[in-house]
Amino acid sequence: MNKKIQKNKELKKVKKADGSTVLVGQVYLGIDSITKKRRNTTIRASTVKQWKLKAQQAKKEFQDNGCTTFKESHSLEMFDELVEDWLKIYSSTIRTNTLLATKGYLRHYIMPAFSKIKIVDISPRMISGVVKRWAINADTAIIKNGRREKGKGKDYVNALNILRKLFDHAFDLNIIDTNPAIGIKVPRPKKREVAKKLKYFNNEQLKIWFSYLESLELNNKNLLEINLYMLLLDTGIRIGEALALNWSDIDFKNKKITISKTVVYAKLQNNTKSSKSRDIFITDKTIQRLNNWKKVQYSISNTISINDKRLLFPNHNATYARNGVFYNRLKNHFEKAGLPNIGLHGFRHTHATLLLNNGADYKEIQDRLGHSSISITMDTYSHLSQNKAMETAELFSKTVESL
Repeated sequence: MNKKIQKNKELKKVKKADGSTVLVGQVYLGIDSITKKRRNTTIRASTVKQWKLKAQQAKKEFQDNGCTTFKESHSLEMFDELVEDWLKIYSSTIRTNTLLATKGYLRHYIMPAFSKIKIVDISPRMISGVVKRWAINADTAIIKNGRREKGKGKDYVNALNILRKLFDHAFDLNIIDTNPAIGIKVPRPKKREVAKKLKYFNNEQLKIWFSYLESLELNNKNLLEINLYMLLLDTGIRIGEALALNWSDIDFKNKKITISKTVVYAKLQNNTKSSKSRDIFITDKTIQRLNNWKKVQYSISNTISINDKRLLFPNHNATYARNGVFYNRLKNHFEKAGLPNIGLHGFRHTHATLLLNNGADYKEIQDRLGHSSISITMDTYSHLSQNKAMETAELFSKTVESL
C-alpha cells in the first residue's frame, strides 16, 4: 500500500475521528466551459483502486455536464456568514444534543479564529496554524475537577471536522475551488493523567438526605421535587429521561419503567442518549411512591382520571420542564441539608455505586443505566467499588492464612 501511495503523490492519508484512515487527493477535471477557470475536485476513498475509480467517475460527470461545475453565484463573503448559512441546513439533519455540541465547538474554537476573515482568504497554512494552537492549548490547559478550560479540550479534532464540513458547503456554493481543511495534520494531545472525581453520596450522606426530605413541608412543589429526586436515586435514570416520562411508561403491574425518550432544553427527543430504549425494574416501594404521586396529580388537576400521556414531572404549564430549574432548587436543598452539591447526575452515580458495592456486576449496571457499552460503565465506576475492593483483600488474606 505504501509503494502505491508513493506513486500517487497527489494522495494523502488522513486520519478520521474514529481512528481509521482515508486517502484524500485532488483531481484536475479541466477548464470550466462557463467560468473559464481550472476546476478540481477532492476525492476520498479507502484504497488507491477505489480512489482511481472515483476520479474517473468525477471526470466523466464533468464532461457529461458540458465541462462545467458552474452553480448559481452566492453572496456569502465572510466566514461568519458561511457558518450562519450552513447551520440553517445542518441543524435540520441532527439531534438537539449534536447541534448544541456543534455550536459549542463553533463558539469556543472555530469562530474566535476565523469569524472576521473572508472565506477565500482562509488557507491550509492558516488552518494548520490554528489547529497547532488548539493542540498547545489542550496540552497546557488548567484542569479543574477533571475538566479543561472551555476551548482548550483535547477533542479539538472534532472542531477540525466541523471546519471541513463548512468548507465543503462553501465548495458546494462555488465560493471556493478546493477545501483548505482537507489534509491538515492533527497533532496528538499529550497524555495527562486526570483523576476525575465523581460526585455521589456515601451511606451516611444518604441518611442525612433522606432525613432532610422527610422534614420538608408537603406542598405541591416539594412533592414533585421529592418524587423526582427519589426516582432518579431509585433507578439511576438521567434527568432528561425522567422529565420525558409519561404515566403510560410506568407498568405498575409488572413493576417496570420503559425509558425510550429524553428531554433536552425542554424539547422532546424520541430516543435516549445511547439511542436504545430499555426497561428498568423497580421495587414495591418505588411503585407505591409513584402511585401516591399519581394520586396527588389527580387531586391537583381536579380531573376524573389521570391521562396516561400526562407527564410525571411537568412544569407549571403541564409541558416539558427544563432541568436547570430543578438543579437550582436542588442546590438550595443541599445547602440547607448541609450536604455537598452532587447535582442531579449525582443521584445516578450514587445509584450505580450502591449497586456495585452490593454485588451487582458491571453488565447489570450497564443495562440499568443504559450505557452503550460495558467499557463506559467500567471506566466510570471501577474505582468506586471500595467495599468490594476491601472484600477482595480480605478474601485473599483468608486464602493465604488457610494454606
